[in-house]
Amino acid sequence: MRKRCLFALLLFFSFHALGDDYSELPVDVQAPLLAKVLDFSTSMNAEVSVYVLDSDEFAASIKKAVGKPVGEKKIVSVVAGKDLPTSKPDVLYVGNSKRLDEAVRYAKENHILTATGIPRLVKKGISLGFGLSREEKKPKILLNRNASKQGSVSWNAAIFKIAVIQEE
Repeated sequence: MRKRCLFALLLFFSFHALGDDYSELPVDVQAPLLAKVLDFSTSMNAEVSVYVLDSDEFAASIKKAVGKPVGEKKIVSVVAGKDLPTSKPDVLYVGNSKRLDEAVRYAKENHILTATGIPRLVKKGISLGFGLSREEKKPKILLNRNASKQGSVSWNAAIFKIAVIQEE
C-alpha cells in the first residue's frame, strides 16, 4: 500500500514538475480564441490565412470564423492537410506533435505564427497555444515569446496581460 501511495505521489509531482499544468481545450473553444487573439498581432496583415496541419476537427471549427471580422483582422481562408503547406499561410496550426520539428522550422523560415491546442508544444517551439488550466479550470492563452520572435511575430503589449508566458 505504501509503495502505491509513494508511486502516485511521485507520478503527480513528476507531471507537475514537467509543467503539465494545462490540458487540451475542445476545438470549438480553441477556434474562436485563435480568431480573437490574431487581432493582438501587430505584424500580421488584416486578412489572415490559416493552414491546419493534421487536425480536420480544428479545421472544420475555424472555418466557421472565415469572413467574420474580429477587431482589425479577418480570417479569409482555411486549408487543412497532412503535409506542410505548399504556399505560405499567415498561421500554421499544428494538430499533433508528429511533425513538430518540421512545423517549427517551416515557421521560422517563412516568418509565420504557429498555433496549437496541445499546451505542452508551446514550450517546445510553438508560438501560441490554448489550454485549460488544471488549477483554475479556465481556458488560457499560452504564449512563447522566443518562438514568436523567431517567427517574426510581434504582439500588442496588451496580450502579455492576458496570456501565460511559456518559454523553451
